[in-house]
Amino acid sequence: MSGLKVLLIGNKTNNSTNDLIKIAALLNETFPKYIRSISIIKTDIYIDVMPKYLTIFCQLLKYSNIFLCKSLTDLWGVDYLLRSKNTRFQINYSLESLALNQRIILRTSLYEDEVSLSLSQIYKSANWLEREVWDMYGVWFIDHPDLRRILTDYGFDGHPLRKDFPLSGYTQIRFSDEDQKIIIEPINLNQESRFFQYNTPWGSNTF
Repeated sequence: MSGLKVLLIGNKTNNSTNDLIKIAALLNETFPKYIRSISIIKTDIYIDVMPKYLTIFCQLLKYSNIFLCKSLTDLWGVDYLLRSKNTRFQINYSLESLALNQRIILRTSLYEDEVSLSLSQIYKSANWLEREVWDMYGVWFIDHPDLRRILTDYGFDGHPLRKDFPLSGYTQIRFSDEDQKIIIEPINLNQESRFFQYNTPWGSNTF
């Protein structure tokens, strides 16, 4: 089978591993034009899918009587800043087949400003998960019903989990005793705040 790479991490080849190889081979034979590569790590099957075939591939996995991937249990992004811009962002989809007790993880790579296809019409759980990826990484999902920030404030600048986002951020929040309200303002790192005294609990000796 072309494109199949078997990775055995922490276990030896056994009957269950052979079953996974058979499932991976069946996937490759059934959907050859959608798949870039297939890997097997322990009990999970990892499939690299071309972005433009993502929705149709998920539909086939969900409604096929063979694979029965009825649930999307998780969706997360990864920023590979030092990679080529064509593959900077990787979006991962964890699909679960309860009938087969099998998990299939789809992976698709996007360049820096590329948009992805929304799975919210196929898996309802994708709605909030895609909002998290948009909020944290700035990856836009086409046809999402309500794509807006979910973890940061509505006026937040940037996407915090991008590797080029500064650790200190761009703004700071404080409570103003004078105005009796919370104020969001440009970050100001005072120099005196950078000096620390590491005293022992028993006296004035320092480390």
